[in-house]
Amino acid sequence: MPIVAALTLAACGSQASKARPPEPPTPPAEATVAPAPTLAPVPTETPDPVLRSPLTGLPVDGPDEITRRPLVVKIGNSEAERPQAGLAQADVVYESVTEGGITRYAAVFQSQEASNVGPVRSARLSDLQIAPEFNAVLAHVGASSPIMTMLHNGTVSDLDQFFFQQYYHRTADRVPPYNVYTSTDKLRAGAQAQGFGVSTAKLAPYAFESGTPPRGNAGEVDFDFAKQTHAAYVYDAGQHAYHQVEYGQPTADAGTGKPVQIANLVLQFTPVQTTDIVEDRNGTHSLEYDLVGSGKAMVFHDGQELDGTWERDATSDRTAFLDASGKPIPFARGSVWIAIVDPGTDVLVMPIGA
Repeated sequence: MPIVAALTLAACGSQASKARPPEPPTPPAEATVAPAPTLAPVPTETPDPVLRSPLTGLPVDGPDEITRRPLVVKIGNSEAERPQAGLAQADVVYESVTEGGITRYAAVFQSQEASNVGPVRSARLSDLQIAPEFNAVLAHVGASSPIMTMLHNGTVSDLDQFFFQQYYHRTADRVPPYNVYTSTDKLRAGAQAQGFGVSTAKLAPYAFESGTPPRGNAGEVDFDFAKQTHAAYVYDAGQHAYHQVEYGQPTADAGTGKPVQIANLVLQFTPVQTTDIVEDRNGTHSLEYDLVGSGKAMVFHDGQELDGTWERDATSDRTAFLDASGKPIPFARGSVWIAIVDPGTDVLVMPIGA
């Protein structure tokens, strides 16, 4: 009996295994891959445009240095007045003969400040044409009676030391009249106090080279402002600038003793007439330059000589310096020194190393 039962159970087990095949194994669950996160785009900053001085083409710190009202300061240039203070900080410097064969500077300050400027001297007829070109405040120490009358009856913002001594000071290391000095801060304070304003519309810029200009071979430029004043401009390739030499000495900054760097030298050949205005006790007469009109111009920078013309239609207009095709002559970035010379002036240009 037990044997029969065992066989019966075995048979039943055999049939059960045929009737129900084993279930296939459950496949492993597929890994769920999370979608990559969408990254927000990183904002790219738009660089601020480089602000540049309209008179030098060099970068400035802020918009006030572009709209700041220019100052024109009359600075002496006799042997007793050298070295001068402030010429190294001027954007534009004019030089012309006053009388007696001696020159003076008219220094235009806008993009840079100068803590010491001088010696400040009296105004001349040319300043009545230079200051309006830049809508500038004119700083000087008096003038002859006819020129004083022109200033009082004209439109130039006149900050004459005769009437506004608080914006000037006298030094003890030089004798009068070579000891009057000022600063751009003082003059701007004076302009504000007198209602002249310290800002203006943006000046029309000079044309500037877009890159580094190639070096030319104009190593030295020599000419006479007058028999009494010979000028030489010597190119320094290391500084990409000319240095002026007058009275046998470089024109240097009184504060540092270093030669003043001139990025651009411009010779503006301008008709000049002797007037009946007596300027001093020696009976010398004032000179009048025709700075409105046109004429020959020579531009030097980076050792290059670029010949052309100058044009100016009205006293309130800026002078344009043009090449043979009538396009503006591009300046190097930096200071501009303009020598106002008689059309008959002989100019000697010597090559580098001569």
